[in-house]
Amino acid sequence: MQINIQIHDPLSPELKRFYGSMVNRRPLHAKLAGGVAKMLREHFGARDRQGNKHGWPRKHFWAKEGRQNTAVTGISDAGGEVTVASAAIAHKLKGGIIRAKRCRMLAIPLTARAYQAGSPREGGIKDLFFVKTPKAAMLAISIGNTKRIEPQYLLTPSVTHPADPRTLPPARDVDGYIQRETETWLTQHAPGKG
Repeated sequence: MQINIQIHDPLSPELKRFYGSMVNRRPLHAKLAGGVAKMLREHFGARDRQGNKHGWPRKHFWAKEGRQNTAVTGISDAGGEVTVASAAIAHKLKGGIIRAKRCRMLAIPLTARAYQAGSPREGGIKDLFFVKTPKAAMLAISIGNTKRIEPQYLLTPSVTHPADPRTLPPARDVDGYIQRETETWLTQHAPGKG
C-alpha cells in the first residue's frame, strides 16, 4: 500500500517563476524529502514513547514498524519520495479486518502476560486449555491449586481495527514544513543571491 501526501503550494509568483526555471531541482527535493523522512521518524519515535493503551510491557511497535522502516527512496527533478515500508503501519492508517489465516482462530491477548508471550503456539504460557462460554471462546490457565481460571487469550476468527488518524503526523505540519523550507531554499538560491 502506498501513502501519498498532497502538498499545496502558496509560493509567491516570483518564487514560482524561479522554481519553474530551475534546471536542477534535485538538491531542493533531496532536502525536502530528507526533512519529511526525519519528521516521520520523530513522529513514530514519539508514538513509541507513549506505550500501549493497556499499559502492558512495550514491544516498540512504532519504533520497529515506523521509525526503522522510513527512508528517502527516490529523488528526481520531479520530486522526492519517502517510503514507510510497513504493511502494519499502512493497516494502522487505513484500518480494516484481520482474519485468521494459518489457523482457524486469532488469539487476542487478554493479559500483559499473554501479550508478552506472543502467540500461544510459541509456548510462552504453559498449560493453556480451551474454554467456551455462550459468549466467547478462550485459552485460559488455572490459578494455583484452586478451581479458578484466568483467561489469557480471546479466540476469534477475525478482528476489525479502526483507522488510527494519528498514524502519520498531521498533514498541515508536513505541508507547513515543505512550504517553509521550499520558500527558504528558493529565496537563498534565487538569481542574485550568493
